[in-house]
Amino acid sequence: MKMSGWSLVALLLTAAVGLKLQDRGNFSLSDLPVCSGKLLAKVVGNDHWQCDSLSGAKGEEAENKCSESYDTDSGKTAYMQCKVSERGPSEFNCLATTPCQPPTGPTVPSSCGSLDPMTFGTGKSQFVKIIDWDKGTSANNGVTFDATKDCINDLFAQNGGVWLMEVSKDGTTFHEWSVYKQIQVRDGFDARGYIYKWKSSNNKLNKQFELYSDVNDAISGTSKWNKCNYDDNNAGFGRDCCCRASSKSFEPNKGGGGWGFFAPSKYRKNIRWSKIRFSMPIKPLPVPTGPTVPSSCGSLDPMTFGTGKSQFVKIIDWDKGTSANNGVTFDATKDCINDLFAQNGGVWLMEVSKDGTTFHEWSVYKQIQVRDGFDARGYIYKWKSSNNKLNKQFELYSDVNDAISGTSKWNKCNYDDNNAGFGRDCCCRASSKSFEPNKGGGGWGFFAPSKYRKNIRWSKIRFSMPIKPL
Repeated sequence: MKMSGWSLVALLLTAAVGLKLQDRGNFSLSDLPVCSGKLLAKVVGNDHWQCDSLSGAKGEEAENKCSESYDTDSGKTAYMQCKVSERGPSEFNCLATTPCQPPTGPTVPSSCGSLDPMTFGTGKSQFVKIIDWDKGTSANNGVTFDATKDCINDLFAQNGGVWLMEVSKDGTTFHEWSVYKQIQVRDGFDARGYIYKWKSSNNKLNKQFELYSDVNDAISGTSKWNKCNYDDNNAGFGRDCCCRASSKSFEPNKGGGGWGFFAPSKYRKNIRWSKIRFSMPIKPLPVPTGPTVPSSCGSLDPMTFGTGKSQFVKIIDWDKGTSANNGVTFDATKDCINDLFAQNGGVWLMEVSKDGTTFHEWSVYKQIQVRDGFDARGYIYKWKSSNNKLNKQFELYSDVNDAISGTSKWNKCNYDDNNAGFGRDCCCRASSKSFEPNKGGGGWGFFAPSKYRKNIRWSKIRFSMPIKPL
């Protein structure tokens, strides 16, 4: 006897879930869990559920394909999630055992057809695979699957301009390697073309796009990559761009150098990965909630400080060894810095580094009297006393924790040398600090984007600001 879709759903729910259905009028598909993964293609003339077609020999890839698939009847009135079931020591059954409702929301463009689904990040963002590459395959220079130019470019437009490259040394375990995230929309941008041939034209790092080590970093804006090269016709994404975040368990601080990039070309045999695959989200990546930087700022490097992990963004980088711009290698602009100062209640942090690698919190400026139109950036560059007296308009602390708790305020300052920036010879760091306790800006320990640059005892200095009040 052939059952209708509704009868089958009701029977399965009653038997497998124990949900009592009084009548069809009290039941809705919305009562069911959402189907996950890929909808199986229906075989014409086959009335059976297609999940069973995925049964076979045990293996991670085969079993994942089962659990990441779902099926529907010919009338699309009932949907079933496929589930792995034990059949024997070396085989498994893939069964249609769990009723579900079809997913809603964005789907892949019509140009794509059916693509393998994947999820990445703590929020399980939905991706689909667009390219497979195998070093050991000579045909098509190793490309064993390509979702087509139209599909890839349509997905790029739909998801806001994002793709992910994963790599595998052994052909079984894949690692998130690099995420391309567009920050400047370009009409007609050929995403697939740039994956295959990595070019600089209208495609500069941190101008038109950003790179991140994984999807979570791309969502949060954490640990952006900082250098790229391009324009070798045999090198695909992302040539020798660098560097992976130091916090990553897989190849921290490394990038595409040493043949670690995509190369569907004569370079194929040199690539150090056994397999590479690319995927794209089907919709834009989530935007972190909570306060954001002012619109005048654009994209800034995020940072956290203090035991409560207060969110900061970098606003100035200074390098003693750089003569251009008196050592200033990055400045978030006057409008951005002053807008942030107004937004966060009047706080900035200066960090210092002796060796250019390890940074120490040095001094936190904390406003205690609001001054209309105060030019925070101007006072960082030229440390002045006008409307800016210690413990009258502001306080200084040795680190963010002290600034939050109000502990160990600094007690003296001098000002008004046009070549001395923040915070000239102000003093003194708390005696409890492990880094230079009881010291201050004396002995050329201040910010000096001026003729004093070569006298400063720090190799590098950077400033950051919280995005909301401490």
